[in-house]
Amino acid sequence: MNKTINNLKIFLLWLTTLFIILYILVFTIVNAWSHHKRALLEKIDTITISMDHDMETYLYPLHKNNTSPNCDQSVITLMKQADFHAKYLTNFAIVKNDTIICTSENGKIDPPTFLSGDIWPAEPGVSIIQEQPIPLFDGKVKGAAVKYGHFLAFFDYQKSQLESNFTWLKYIRYGIHNNKKTYSFGSYGFIDDQFTNYVKNLQWYEKGHWLFSNCKSTSCTVIAIDILQYLKEEKTVTLCLILFITTLTMVVTFLASSLKYWLYHHLPRQVRIGLNCQQLNLNYQPIINIRNKKVVGYEVLCRWQTQGGDRIPPEKFIDIVEKNNQTEELTNLVISKSINELKEAGLMGNFNIAINVFPNDIASGRLIERFKKILPSKYYSFITIELTERKIDNLSALCEGVKQLRELGFSVAIDDFGTGSSNLETLRELQADKLKIDKSFVWGAEKPCLKQDLINHIVNIAKSFRLSIIAEGVETTEQLDLLRSIGVDYSQGYLHSEPVCVKQLANTINK
Repeated sequence: MNKTINNLKIFLLWLTTLFIILYILVFTIVNAWSHHKRALLEKIDTITISMDHDMETYLYPLHKNNTSPNCDQSVITLMKQADFHAKYLTNFAIVKNDTIICTSENGKIDPPTFLSGDIWPAEPGVSIIQEQPIPLFDGKVKGAAVKYGHFLAFFDYQKSQLESNFTWLKYIRYGIHNNKKTYSFGSYGFIDDQFTNYVKNLQWYEKGHWLFSNCKSTSCTVIAIDILQYLKEEKTVTLCLILFITTLTMVVTFLASSLKYWLYHHLPRQVRIGLNCQQLNLNYQPIINIRNKKVVGYEVLCRWQTQGGDRIPPEKFIDIVEKNNQTEELTNLVISKSINELKEAGLMGNFNIAINVFPNDIASGRLIERFKKILPSKYYSFITIELTERKIDNLSALCEGVKQLRELGFSVAIDDFGTGSSNLETLRELQADKLKIDKSFVWGAEKPCLKQDLINHIVNIAKSFRLSIIAEGVETTEQLDLLRSIGVDYSQGYLHSEPVCVKQLANTINK
């Protein structure tokens, strides 16, 4: 016990250390991401602010001072001056009837160039046009342009100015008009529509990317970090993560080893102590004739509560009993205790009782010896031996044991059929009296499903061997109706009664 506690303390220390390391590692990575995100945002904002400045200083005044411009020399001169002074706008042009008729470079255009790109509303009176043919290059080159009133200018910047320095860092910026997305530009191949809708000015994880959104009234920027690409390029971070995962694996392995000790060493010791101290309690659950609804007997069920007050379910401690080679000890305890309880309550011989035993208990012949020592033969016909579906080591010896039990007057039932090692050949050889359908088949069978077919199949098998059929785990009237309709003889489960102690059983019968 002390060794286990010490191991647990070491594990908790390791776990605490790992969480601290993980926190530092994640904090460092996220901090680096935030730094690069801010740097990219500053670069985008700087260029965007300069573009806004050019529009307010050079494009907007052209329209305000020339509300109905013609392609004359004075207007062309004003457009050339604007083109010369603007940093990010070029090729100023006059637009009438959605047609470029005059530019600062070419003068009058003949034939004029139509506005054929995607036109998106931005601020009031302002439109962004993407993929618009540029008249300077005879429409063979396309670019993005901004239009205000009758004047238009093409954006003039190197794409590299707006590109990230890292392949794992991508972005897209788009306009917002009436709460709808309009124009957009950004990293090649990055489309924000591949992600779900999001709340403005947040960060979140989705589809292998860590995303940030930075939104204003008329525009929004989404920056995405491709985590896998980041790990490929940032070797130091990847190495740290590998070391962390390796250490975590070692700690988890240690934990698994400790858990294994607790599950397969500590608990079995409690089982061994529990059997020696007779900590097992017995409960009794009625078995009902489905046709007339009368009680025909009770099954004896084991319940174990440790000295510490923990309730251990049968499916857990029965397996441990087998691993501890204590099956005979458990069987003897259940037989002796049930017989003594029923005798003291004056119930012995009043009804049939079903007792679960292990195949080896029957095959060894010790079960019969035990009954002969503690129970008069006149009570043998009141007892059903339920053979649990455990591994059968010696089928011929088991069949001989079942034969002897039946000759003495005991009934024999195959318990939990379909969940263990029983098969048609085993059923034929054993020549039992009853077959019990496991609750796992009954639960949910009230609805059309595979379980109904399985129960039908089991019932047909049982009838072919002339066995009485008992269904366990019946909890609803729908289940009971189904079982009745397909020919099941007896029912057992919480629909009729939960398992009760011998005192409650006596009070119920004596009412």
